[in-house]
Amino acid sequence: MLDIIIANTKFLKQAIAQCTHITLLDTTIPVILLDDLIIITLAAGRTHDILDVEALLATNLPMNREYIQSHLAELHIASDQKIMNIILQ
Repeated sequence: MLDIIIANTKFLKQAIAQCTHITLLDTTIPVILLDDLIIITLAAGRTHDILDVEALLATNLPMNREYIQSHLAELHIASDQKIMNIILQ
């Protein structure tokens, strides 16, 4: 799946600015960092988004949990307590 993000907020502009780039079929594509993906997904707040974040957190991929937590608070994104407990681990 491919999501296109229009950077219309300070946070989204920052997420785009610090993205990494991959090359796919001779095309360079910007890819946001996992930490920013989690924040953006939680901001959507839909049930399947929360399930996606739970799956990402369960992978034990390296992530900056403090960064995620602080941006969720800064952006006033209230999340499921179960998710917050996982992020804080």
